[in-house]
Amino acid sequence: QAVKAWPPSAHPQGCRICTAQTTCFDSCLAVMGAYTTRLHPQSDSSPSEWAACATTAATGELKDGSDDWPQTRAPSSSSTSAEDTLRQCKVEVRRCHSQPRPRSGDLEYDVEVKGPNGSIELRTTRTVAEFERTHMQLKRAFPQESPTSFLGFQDGFGMAAPPRLTSDERPPFGSCSSCKAADDEAFESIEAVSVWNRQMSEGTTIAGLQQWLNQVSTAGLLYRSPPLQALLGFPGPSNLWAAPWVPSLTTIAGCHQGILFQIASFVVGTPSDWFNFCGLSSRGVVVQMQPVADPTWHALYAQRWPAFAECLEYQGAQDWCTLFKETLAGRLECTLEVFDREKKLGFAMAAMAARIQYEVKLNTYIARYLSASQVVPETIPYCETHRLRFCPVSARVQLQPGLPQASGSVDDMRVPYCPSVAKAPQPTLPAYPYRVLEGLEGLKVGMGVELQWKMQFGSPFGWWFGHLEEMHVEPGTNLCNATITFRHFPATSRWYRLEVRIGDAELRPCSFGGFTGGLRPMSEDEHAHWMRFFPKEPVVF
Repeated sequence: QAVKAWPPSAHPQGCRICTAQTTCFDSCLAVMGAYTTRLHPQSDSSPSEWAACATTAATGELKDGSDDWPQTRAPSSSSTSAEDTLRQCKVEVRRCHSQPRPRSGDLEYDVEVKGPNGSIELRTTRTVAEFERTHMQLKRAFPQESPTSFLGFQDGFGMAAPPRLTSDERPPFGSCSSCKAADDEAFESIEAVSVWNRQMSEGTTIAGLQQWLNQVSTAGLLYRSPPLQALLGFPGPSNLWAAPWVPSLTTIAGCHQGILFQIASFVVGTPSDWFNFCGLSSRGVVVQMQPVADPTWHALYAQRWPAFAECLEYQGAQDWCTLFKETLAGRLECTLEVFDREKKLGFAMAAMAARIQYEVKLNTYIARYLSASQVVPETIPYCETHRLRFCPVSARVQLQPGLPQASGSVDDMRVPYCPSVAKAPQPTLPAYPYRVLEGLEGLKVGMGVELQWKMQFGSPFGWWFGHLEEMHVEPGTNLCNATITFRHFPATSRWYRLEVRIGDAELRPCSFGGFTGGLRPMSEDEHAHWMRFFPKEPVVF
């Protein structure tokens, strides 16, 4: 997220803060400034001012005719104050663990970084080999300012066992084959002296490490060296970018939870992405991602089954990961409305209630239509997800849609059923989709409307698309006589125009046959969605 948000830097030598050969310099300054302000809350400087201090201390101008970055620069007053503030941080080696690290066998030492007020800001555990690696990196980056010895031994003569360096990490002594061979032999001779640090006493090693830390801190390298910051556990820019030798995800998970959430929102697009990034990467990432686990699964669910998600949201669903599993297993059903039922002319421009479940093996929906008579289920391909919708928003307060069970009689469908979610209220009137919609709110002549209509008394209502041609409200009542036109029929068809009486909860016979209920206005988005199903030719029976 940060890579996309921050503009690239124009520095030709890459980033001077995190040592990466990338153009992340400006963003590293911003992160360093924000962290420095957190480390020193008593300072009146803003993050941008600290970033300016970091710019002065960590960068230099290129010399004319030279491609090398100068190691030092005349500091300004702001950079001096920033560096002096960091110098007030005290680094201490506390104790040695009696149990060596399992894989390497090296003893571990606790290192603490204390702020100017004496409070512990950072605590980490490091081995002597990790200290030595940092010492060698400091020698290469700051040959004039870094300590000349490590644990009392001069560099190159009796140095404690350094970690094996790759060819990319070693200094370029020469480019010819003989030079490279000499280079390898020199490093192997250094690695051969590997047992002296185990023979040193614990107190001697701690004293030597403390002396080395004091030297690098006094030299001001703590402020300028990303490897040293990484050694001490600083959650600075060197831990946030793909810098050589420095892992980043663990530090982000432990110190920058907000950035971790942004990364997860960018990376996670499928359940596999979630498990690979948030479940299998590290225990720290798993713990830190717990606060956003349910919202992330909610987004994944809504992305795959939008109509199901809208139904479950209305029911107050919480455990979206479990609901995802139940839906994939085919054990979860929702009462939804299906446009263009079975793609028959008799159901053109209508939305019919059905119990829907997902079949993962076929990547289809199984629609079992609610009806007073037996109806064969319809298989709806996943690519036709747009044919499914939940109860319209404007009608939910009155109709109170629930989740009927997958089996049972028509009478059983009148009782809402909500597995794995909050219980729905038990209505005294017939439950959705059998209830008549009351009221006249929002109705205007000429607008698109949806009419409740059903053919059989024991069947649920379906929504039928039409246009409100006329309406006459009776004075002093909430009743209205309305004329509706169904423009997908020819103007000469007996199905083109219908007069209905609406406004109350009464079920009335219809001149077309069957029964009518209420009438609701539709929004522009709903009207546009209905137009996706409008027949190219007038419907003629």
